[in-house]
Amino acid sequence: MKTLQESGRSNMIFGLVKCVALSDSAGNSSRLPLERMPTGYMEHQINFFNASHVTNVPKCPRDYEEWMVTMYSQFGTKWHCLHRGPAWQHCEHSHSRYDLIPGLAKINNAALSLQALTHRISESTMLKTPEIQTAALDKAVERSPGVRWWIKADGCDIVSGLHESLRMEWSGDIDLNDNVVQESYRKYRSRLEMIHELGRSSLQNARTALQALLSSLLEDLNFLQTTLDKKQDQLDKTKKERSASKSVTDLVWDIQELEFLLKECHWAVAKAIELDTLCSSRPEKRQTTMVSEFTKRITSIVRGVTRKQRESASHVMVFMISPEGRVKKPYAVPVQMLPYRGLKDSTTRDLTNQLKEEMHKRNMEVVGLVTDGEFNSLRRTGMTVPTTILQIKADCRKLVSCMSSKKMLEMLTLKANSGVLEAEKSNPAITVEILMQLHSWQQSGLTQWQSIERLRLQTVPNGYTPHAWNGSFDLHLETRDDCL
Repeated sequence: MKTLQESGRSNMIFGLVKCVALSDSAGNSSRLPLERMPTGYMEHQINFFNASHVTNVPKCPRDYEEWMVTMYSQFGTKWHCLHRGPAWQHCEHSHSRYDLIPGLAKINNAALSLQALTHRISESTMLKTPEIQTAALDKAVERSPGVRWWIKADGCDIVSGLHESLRMEWSGDIDLNDNVVQESYRKYRSRLEMIHELGRSSLQNARTALQALLSSLLEDLNFLQTTLDKKQDQLDKTKKERSASKSVTDLVWDIQELEFLLKECHWAVAKAIELDTLCSSRPEKRQTTMVSEFTKRITSIVRGVTRKQRESASHVMVFMISPEGRVKKPYAVPVQMLPYRGLKDSTTRDLTNQLKEEMHKRNMEVVGLVTDGEFNSLRRTGMTVPTTILQIKADCRKLVSCMSSKKMLEMLTLKANSGVLEAEKSNPAITVEILMQLHSWQQSGLTQWQSIERLRLQTVPNGYTPHAWNGSFDLHLETRDDCL
């Protein structure tokens, strides 16, 4: 502590002891959250600089490790460089990996290396596919057993675009976990494999491959011509409506690409017929040069046509689950991500039902579904359609408006029946705790109407007054109806 004082630092050791030893106002045994960040971060910093060598540094705490993995997944290498710092890159005393002493490190924060972080991510049980993350459901049940769960469905915008990596992996497609994209990708790979085998196969197999390829090229011609006509009609309609210039530009580029692919497809059909004729008329000679040129050009044509057949996603639907209490982080856990462009409300309900089935298999009680306002038909009530707060409010107003004054007062009056406390007129929405609260206020000197008004005020934040129920001049009637 004297060293800290001489260095101009506060007595952080005394403060740390107080944070760990003293409880907080919420009843926790420690002011510092020992089960999560930032405790893991502080523990790793102390362990790192207390070690005589990097090989003696204890294992990184789980909460700090998960935080670093999350941050690296979101912000990448730049964040890691800023967070960790240069480490030993400019340390004159470190000439080999066997001479890495923590006290000599030029480091901002002791952290895992990039290799360690990528290794942790590769070991994750989370799937990159749009399937339901069953591992996340299992972990949620393990951490919060016996609680009720809400499902939250929300869509977020993404940059629309189709990509194919050097490993021939697709990304950016619409994928609603219905196996449509996987089937298209399988056909695409089979066509490319057939083209690559064309130059290496025997004469008979080459003719068979050419005929199959010719059949698929004729289908491509039909698709390209149909798509070109649709795009041309859209362009004419857009010009008449004087829409945004960006839409016109996109349509013009699409039309030019389709015209080019259509021209290339006609060439490929003619060349395939010519090769098939040569192979049948001169079977003793292999047209090696022509076949090699044909396979190289036809590969780019197939890739271009397939790209036009794919549909790019513009949004991602994220399904999350949240415990009813929402008292600990993370408050909402994503369990399914679905790239889409246009999503019907019926499809949203079907996807939600699939998630509910998986949750029911794990005995997870689902309270309901929460969505934003873009799903308009979800605002109605029914067995198959989720409801909204607006609909609940309308139903409650209608129900209360049909009740008599006597019935409403009986629902808010406590009585003892054979030693059991209950309302004179029971209602499942009004619990015994509410009735006991009203009764205690009346015992302290408030009238029944004053206690009801006090209960009504507790339904709105402090400093606010309840909104008028129906503008009635009868204050008692207004208070009673609004409170119920």
